[in-house]
Amino acid sequence: MIKYRPRRRSDLLAIYFTVFIDVLGLGIILPALPFYAIKFNATGVWVGAVLTAYSLAQFVSAPLLGRISDRVGRRPVLVVSLVGSSVALTLTGIAPSLPWLLGARTLAGLFGGAIGPSQAYIADATNPAARAQALGLLGATIGLGFVAGPAIGALLSQFGFSTAAFVSAGLALANAAFTARVVRHYPPLRRAKSWPAVTTIIRRPTICATLLGILLTTMAFAVLQGAFALLGSRLWDLDQGGLGWMLAFAGMVSVATQSGLIGHAVKRWGEPIVATAGGILMATALALLPVAPNVWVATAFVGLLALGQGLATTALSAILSHTAEADTQGSTLGLGQSAASAARAAGPALGGGLFDMHFAAPFAAAAASAGLASVISMRASRNR
Repeated sequence: MIKYRPRRRSDLLAIYFTVFIDVLGLGIILPALPFYAIKFNATGVWVGAVLTAYSLAQFVSAPLLGRISDRVGRRPVLVVSLVGSSVALTLTGIAPSLPWLLGARTLAGLFGGAIGPSQAYIADATNPAARAQALGLLGATIGLGFVAGPAIGALLSQFGFSTAAFVSAGLALANAAFTARVVRHYPPLRRAKSWPAVTTIIRRPTICATLLGILLTTMAFAVLQGAFALLGSRLWDLDQGGLGWMLAFAGMVSVATQSGLIGHAVKRWGEPIVATAGGILMATALALLPVAPNVWVATAFVGLLALGQGLATTALSAILSHTAEADTQGSTLGLGQSAASAARAAGPALGGGLFDMHFAAPFAAAAASAGLASVISMRASRNR
């Protein structure tokens, strides 16, 4: 059975550009979103709900969009997702109340499925030996979008949140036009004769183990997001500016890892070992963060964490892609995005709650999650 169809390099470059613009638009509004909710007198619960609505909705929609892309091809799903994102961002910019804002972010999550079909497009186009490197470049593209987006958002902040939201909406609409015009449409490699049930896909041991690995790896990082600023403020007097520089450094390490290192590592050791090593690096960094004596040592641990995450998440996505059948590639990778979305939705609140119990508790829990993910990654290799 043919499991990939080689494509022109320009096709993959177009997909990378599509994802970059999609993530860029999201990154423009994310830093300011909590402050926009506060203008409506939002309580902490409301702010949390607005921030998690996107991931919860994406948890539901990602597998569905992946299944549709298996039947009709990747490009139509990408175009519809981007148009829907443009509408949702416009509604976000004109939101007159908290319920409206919550609904707009939920709608954005329902259409926030560009990454899953993009992963499937890349998997369709690359042979197994080169897939991890190609998916790593996609991860690096996402990282660049999240680095550039907040910077542009900061420049637009002087014009108000609505302006930033409308700029993001315009980018999404232009991106949809670009995708429809430039990204070549390929029929599915093998058209699915029926809608594959989720239970049918996850019944396979390797897929089930890999999805669990993605969930735990993402959960470890998401727990950190809910507690790291609190830890930095308590232990090292870290302010907003210092946190921003530290996260920028982590982003650069992640981009470097996924754009270059991952390809060489997978060629030498294979995806399962790289995923396992990434989980171990993450667990080590998370366990050491609460005992870092100063902000410089903490920054080194954050860099180690970003290195481990870049290796683990990319290798796990590649394993998932290798295991999927040709006609369930989108469905399977969509489940991977769904698992990550579930972790991103639950992790920050869990991290904050554990921090209230003890400042080291969320980092111990996150280290355990990453360590368990590394064990699961190695077991997945035995079932391939």
